Amino acid sequence: MRARARLCLAAAPFVLLASGAAASPPSADREIVVERTVMLMRHGVRAPLSDPAMPPGVAASPWPEWPVPRAHLTPHGFEAVVRVGGFDRTAFPIERGKGCPSPGSIALLADNDQRTTETARAWAKGYAPGCSIEPATVQSGQPDPIFAPIEAAPAAFDVEAARAAVERRLPPGGFAALDARYAPLLDRLDTILCGDKPRAECGVRRHPTRLRPDHRGREPRLGGAIEEGAKAIQILTLEYAQGMPRTGWGRADKEDLRKIGALRAQLYDTIHRTPAIGRAFGGPTVRRMVAGLSEKTGTPRLTMLIGHDSNIAAVAGLLDLHWQVPGLAPDDPPPSGAIGLQLVRNTAGERFVRAILRSPTLDAVRSETLSSGRRDVFTPLPIPACAPTRLACPIDRFHRIVNRAIAP
Repeated sequence: MRARARLCLAAAPFVLLASGAAASPPSADREIVVERTVMLMRHGVRAPLSDPAMPPGVAASPWPEWPVPRAHLTPHGFEAVVRVGGFDRTAFPIERGKGCPSPGSIALLADNDQRTTETARAWAKGYAPGCSIEPATVQSGQPDPIFAPIEAAPAAFDVEAARAAVERRLPPGGFAALDARYAPLLDRLDTILCGDKPRAECGVRRHPTRLRPDHRGREPRLGGAIEEGAKAIQILTLEYAQGMPRTGWGRADKEDLRKIGALRAQLYDTIHRTPAIGRAFGGPTVRRMVAGLSEKTGTPRLTMLIGHDSNIAAVAGLLDLHWQVPGLAPDDPPPSGAIGLQLVRNTAGERFVRAILRSPTLDAVRSETLSSGRRDVFTPLPIPACAPTRLACPIDRFHRIVNRAIAP
């Protein structure tokens, strides 16, 4: 059963917003058919990547214990993704009724970390209950060329050129200027982390932001205040999404998560939205997404790629996509959030590509309340290079945009 919608090609391609209830439908004069959908989804709620969550001295109190080993998807995160999968069944229908999807109608690919493979299984459980849909992954321990392409082909990546590209994008004053720009947020974060403990002995602001030494087979990485702050606020955000009763030892509230989350957006802007890095890290992912839009017979109607926030940041940087999920900083993808591309056709036979964000709010993930009746989890994402029809890009123009973005 083909999904049908209404589209005004010069305006919004659907009538969904990221905050609050859906808007009234805009005027539209052409019925469209969604032919292909490709989604790049971040894994669900996970435990911190290390144990302890941060190095000694960052926080004054012990970090909370998690119910799973480091970096693993939690049971709560699994169940929240099941609900997301059920929502996607309604949003991206490929079959009539409740039967199992036809063979070949869905492609489900996941990075081979536990948190991504289990997220894929949770999504499949929600999307097609009782059906046998297993994610395709590369062998455990091997870097995936879609989700970790620099690690998969380290010889092809010029890390020195990438470092230089990062530094060219810094504001006057370099990293010190960035630290000064975010000083109020870093101060507030240190108050959460340290309580009454002296800042000379605790927190993240005392460590200047810098580029870490090169690491072969990896993109450049930041160290210091912004990187440590981004990691710390992500841990606090995951505590909230997990449903822990006292986020940040009871010293952090939802407004802190939203404001201080700007450190994560800056981290990804500095690294993964730098074009030289975006092409190497996000280019293979973009190519796989575009392949999922192919009009060739046999291309699945729905392709789900389950990866990481860094994958989303790199792809979004290449296409210049921006968003804001309620409760989070701009361009910060929440657990189980996704960006996507859709190939649509109107009654005149013209084909367009539209970009979308599908993202439950933190409160929905925390309370597991996402349901198929909600319409506030979708946002149309303009593709700026496709002006003036930025919300519905003619397919030929879209391919030219992609080719320019990923070209060396």
